[in-house]
Amino acid sequence: MFDRIDSVGRIAIVTGYRRIASERGCAPTAKTSNSQIIEIYSLVGTIFREASEQRGEKLRAVNLNCIVLSFIQFREMMPEVFEAHLKREVQKYRLEGLREDYKQEIKLL
Repeated sequence: MFDRIDSVGRIAIVTGYRRIASERGCAPTAKTSNSQIIEIYSLVGTIFREASEQRGEKLRAVNLNCIVLSFIQFREMMPEVFEAHLKREVQKYRLEGLREDYKQEIKLL
């Protein structure tokens, strides 16, 4: 699913995260390009979905949207440690399960 995002899907993803950012006063801001939003969405979504399969779980899209939003925000604040943070968070999820703050439901559409 995350490996192939068509142009309509890309527009929906970017529009959804930009709308949420506007409503909440958070990232993604102008510091994050539309292509970076798609890149983070694809990377984080793929890695967390793989980890969920390893745990024998299935993450819902609304929860993955929340996880991705948190990583978009993190990347804006500390881009230099984004990859290390992602690696730590996925490992933590594999060992301990999904963090409570990642269990929020975010709808992009």
